[in-house]
Amino acid sequence: MIMNFPLKITVDKNVDQKRLRILERQGKIEITDVKIENPTKIKKRLFPLAILGHTKLGEMLLSDDNSFYDRIIKIIGTDKIEDAIILDAHIRSKNDFFVTNDKVAFINYGKRESLEKSFPNLKIVTMVELEQIIIKN
Repeated sequence: MIMNFPLKITVDKNVDQKRLRILERQGKIEITDVKIENPTKIKKRLFPLAILGHTKLGEMLLSDDNSFYDRIIKIIGTDKIEDAIILDAHIRSKNDFFVTNDKVAFINYGKRESLEKSFPNLKIVTMVELEQIIIKN
């Protein structure tokens, strides 16, 4: 599959920022994160879905029919609320890849396959997998 650069990615909190910045400076990726996390140097930030106790007033979106949160939480588990909020924001953004190194929440135990089947345009990759995709293109 041929990729158009820059790839638009949403990053999870556990991804190596230095490696991302190198790819960004090379024009390979455009980085977005979700405003649920602590402040970062990433300029493009998505507002998360409003979940009581997990998001800040004035920095969240109210739920509507476009929320994917309920479907996500059923797959990754009810103890992964912030992870579900982040993935919901990514899906709504229609970015190319969701980059995470959290294998327990998003990849292992068939979670990646279940999530990608439930959301056909979703592509979940680790940092290493993203780098491999870029090298191949």
